[in-house]
Amino acid sequence: MDEVRVRRHGNAIILEPIANDWSWLELIVGPVDEGFIQASTEQPTEQDRPDLDFFK
Repeated sequence: MDEVRVRRHGNAIILEPIANDWSWLELIVGPVDEGFIQASTEQPTEQDRPDLDFFK
Protein backbone atom coordinates (compact mmCIF):
# COMPACT_ATOMS: atom_id res chain seq x y z
CA MET A 1 0.00 0.00 0.00
CA ASP A 2 1.64 3.22 -1.18
CA GLU A 3 -1.22 5.73 -1.05
CA VAL A 4 -4.28 6.31 1.10
CA ARG A 5 -7.48 8.27 0.67
CA VAL A 6 -8.47 10.45 3.63
CA ARG A 7 -12.14 11.11 4.30
CA ARG A 8 -14.30 12.23 7.15
CA HIS A 9 -17.36 10.35 8.40
CA GLY A 10 -19.00 12.36 11.17
CA ASN A 11 -16.26 12.99 13.74
CA ALA A 12 -14.09 10.15 12.45
CA ILE A 13 -11.18 10.51 10.04
CA ILE A 14 -10.90 7.43 7.82
CA LEU A 15 -7.80 6.34 5.93
CA GLU A 16 -8.51 3.94 3.06
CA PRO A 17 -5.89 2.29 0.87
CA ILE A 18 -5.94 3.32 -2.79
CA ALA A 19 -5.84 0.24 -4.99
CA ASN A 20 -3.17 0.24 -7.68
CA ASP A 21 -4.42 -2.90 -9.41
CA TRP A 22 -7.68 -4.66 -10.24
CA SER A 23 -7.74 -7.08 -7.30
CA TRP A 24 -10.56 -5.15 -5.60
CA LEU A 25 -12.78 -5.60 -8.67
CA GLU A 26 -12.02 -9.30 -8.85
CA LEU A 27 -13.54 -9.72 -5.39
CA ILE A 28 -16.80 -8.17 -6.63
CA VAL A 29 -17.29 -9.51 -10.18
CA GLY A 30 -14.70 -12.24 -10.58
CA PRO A 31 -11.58 -12.21 -12.72
CA VAL A 32 -11.30 -9.69 -15.56
CA ASP A 33 -9.53 -10.48 -18.82
CA GLU A 34 -6.63 -8.62 -20.38
CA GLY A 35 -8.94 -6.97 -22.95
CA PHE A 36 -10.94 -5.34 -20.17
CA ILE A 37 -7.81 -3.99 -18.52
CA GLN A 38 -6.49 -2.61 -21.82
CA ALA A 39 -9.83 -0.97 -22.66
CA SER A 40 -10.11 0.65 -19.24
CA THR A 41 -6.62 2.18 -19.37
CA GLU A 42 -6.71 3.20 -23.05
CA GLN A 43 -6.51 6.93 -23.68
CA PRO A 44 -8.26 8.23 -26.81
CA THR A 45 -6.19 10.28 -29.23
CA GLU A 46 -6.62 14.02 -29.05
CA GLN A 47 -9.17 15.37 -31.50
CA ASP A 48 -7.97 17.89 -34.05
CA ARG A 49 -10.39 20.80 -33.86
CA PRO A 50 -10.34 24.24 -35.46
CA ASP A 51 -9.50 27.20 -33.26
CA LEU A 52 -12.50 29.09 -31.93
CA ASP A 53 -12.55 32.87 -32.10
CA PHE A 54 -15.11 33.55 -29.36
CA PHE A 55 -12.77 35.75 -27.34
CA LYS A 56 -11.02 37.64 -30.14
